[in-house]
Amino acid sequence: MYERGGVRGMVELETLKAIEHSLGGKLPIAKFFDLIVGTRYALSAQIESISNFYSTGGILALALGVKHWPVNESIERFMKICYKAFTRRELNRVPVMRTLAAVSHGSFYKTRPLHNALKKELGHQILFGGPREYDSRSVTKVAVTSTDEDGRNPIILANYRHPEKAVNYDHYQPSSADKEMQIWEAAAATSAASSYFKPFYHHASGRSFLDGGLYYNNPVKVAHREMHMLWPDIDHPDILLSLGTGRNKAQLDEEEKAEP
Repeated sequence: MYERGGVRGMVELETLKAIEHSLGGKLPIAKFFDLIVGTRYALSAQIESISNFYSTGGILALALGVKHWPVNESIERFMKICYKAFTRRELNRVPVMRTLAAVSHGSFYKTRPLHNALKKELGHQILFGGPREYDSRSVTKVAVTSTDEDGRNPIILANYRHPEKAVNYDHYQPSSADKEMQIWEAAAATSAASSYFKPFYHHASGRSFLDGGLYYNNPVKVAHREMHMLWPDIDHPDILLSLGTGRNKAQLDEEEKAEP
């Protein structure tokens, strides 16, 4: 069963498809960006540009910027992930039993189907330091936001490193290569929405992660901060592009009624 939250990520992908086409359609959209930052609800990118994409933005950031999938392929694989990931627990149609099951298991949805889908589509390649399809100088820098298990400290997981320490969040930089995140693990960490899925436990590091939306539903501030640390001589990106998943007509009607 498709669930609204995940599938609405299609809005950004279809918009990106149109943008990619308007740019000639010969290069994947990510090739126009130097930096992409994604979170559970949003994705920001920048080179020349910054862009925001609402809903499952961390997964899309990894798909577009790290896996280098064209938008058409991203759409196909994203739908496969959504189809498998949002697996309700048993008796979910009975309100009382649904709540009891969620409390007992710690989440409304089963976590294993999500992880299996991410493994199959995104794979086990290491996020930082893994094989490169392109010259490292031309690889898009990608980061996704997450949060520690206590929900107190925001974290970014990235395919790059820089020596400067950010003020408002931690950059996950393990002490040894065997503790690095795989791409699917980074996707699981950024999308482990509290109550919907269980926290993601990273066996290699012994740490647990919650979704990045707890602190950065919109990661533009993270993107700006990372930009300044990566390229300190750049004050502003050339373009800011913001894409959302939209709101349905019922929401808009309710807001209109509420207006004085």
